[in-house]
Amino acid sequence: MSTTNPADAPHNAEPTGSQAHANPADLERELRELVTQVGATFRAFLESERTQQLRREIERGTRDLADHLRTSVDSACHDPRVAEVGERSRQAFSQAVDHKIVQDVQDAIAGGLAQINARLRDIVTELDGQRATAAAPPADGPAATVSAEVVSPAEVPAADEPPADGAPRT
Repeated sequence: MSTTNPADAPHNAEPTGSQAHANPADLERELRELVTQVGATFRAFLESERTQQLRREIERGTRDLADHLRTSVDSACHDPRVAEVGERSRQAFSQAVDHKIVQDVQDAIAGGLAQINARLRDIVTELDGQRATAAAPPADGPAATVSAEVVSPAEVPAADEPPADGAPRT
């Protein structure tokens, strides 16, 4: 059986016969050639006059945008209307923090995160136990299996609801 050197074949030819089942050395050589060609193409692209022109235009546009933003921010900082809006925003935020609904939402989120963290701790403990069992010498008996329970968001009780199994919260 004769092997065909892929370097001798045209670059746009489809693999045929023995080329379709190239050995690992051929694969490695072709991958190295691909990396070389991609690198050369990328370098040629970066060094092209059109790319350099686009780079200069982007730099100029970025400088112009930065100048406009700087001017706008400076004028906004000295505008009394902006200061008034800032003060009103601070007041609204402080009032919202003191509101019962905001506290209820924070409590619900904290309770949900506590449940997620508790379940994740259980999973980590379970996985650590499996790892310890796998590292231990095999016992004379059937292997223990552990199943993971998937819980949908609808099945997770709200922060103010007791768990479905009646157990106290941890």
